Amino acid sequence: MTYIVNEPIYDFSDNLCVDCVAMELINTPEFRRLSGIKQSGITGLFTIRNYSRAEHSFGVYCLLKYLGATLEQCVGGLLHDIYHTNFSHTTDELFCGESHKSFHEKNKYNFFAKCCSETIRILKNHFPTREYTYFLDGENMNITKNKSFGADMLDYFMRDGYYEGIISRKWIDTLITKLHIMNGMIILDDITLAKEFFKTTMYINDTVYMSPFSRGQYKIFTNILKKSLDEGVITTDRIVYGYSSDMDIYRIIKENGSSSIQRLIQLLETATLYSYTNDKDKCMKKVDTKVVRQLRFLNPICGCCKVVSELDSEIGKILSATIEQYSKTKSLYIGTDMECAF
Repeated sequence: MTYIVNEPIYDFSDNLCVDCVAMELINTPEFRRLSGIKQSGITGLFTIRNYSRAEHSFGVYCLLKYLGATLEQCVGGLLHDIYHTNFSHTTDELFCGESHKSFHEKNKYNFFAKCCSETIRILKNHFPTREYTYFLDGENMNITKNKSFGADMLDYFMRDGYYEGIISRKWIDTLITKLHIMNGMIILDDITLAKEFFKTTMYINDTVYMSPFSRGQYKIFTNILKKSLDEGVITTDRIVYGYSSDMDIYRIIKENGSSSIQRLIQLLETATLYSYTNDKDKCMKKVDTKVVRQLRFLNPICGCCKVVSELDSEIGKILSATIEQYSKTKSLYIGTDMECAF
């Protein structure tokens, strides 16, 4: 049975011809596993942004293909998240401490060696002169992983903005008509739209990704995972290399966790008050571990191959001020009358 990935934000996708190699890769067990992994980690189980890594990865492929990227670039885009762990970036602190490194990037070659035999076979069949690492690194992946304006961030900012009701499909359609590829980069040929999109991504970062609610759920669930691993409720291999969905693993933890885990789960599912400042009129418990807000935004590359923050002084000032603001570690408080250790 052929596996079909949902694509809700791109109008052009209905008329897009998916390449044979892409269809083969989408139907491997390792790619299908992404359908059970939420793009936004633990918050994907509790918010409207409940779409999967499979949807996002297919979206990156569709966007690159629509813009006329090479087949190899499109395949690289499709595979760019195939090695993600369960609960996405929620596991970064679990396995990398508070360095804020992406564990899945650090572990991608181990994942491929253990889990991606079908993907490697397909890549060798269609691209016999390429090593599979070519589709994970280097020049081939620059168009996807470009931190200023790559297809990866471009897709998930549009997708999260759409799911959150911040941007519309009509706005996405307008933006896409202004995009093209030049010298291995995605270019936005409308500086007014580039400025608007920059500000929109800063707003999404502040109100969605780095909101007190998002950081609070991240911190609570990181501790749930730590305790679950320490107590043998789940294993590292299951989270990193397994084929269980996020929901299945969360259900196992809920059904088998100790009383201390159950208290944290109750807090995760019932707490409604999250703040970066202590509201003395309410019962707010301080999270004892560091809460670093990591600024994520898109800095569109315009027709002259410069990012918009270099072309517009207002945007440059906004960016500098926000980077300074985000460089400061914030205290996080969660409203609860429960006795929970973080």
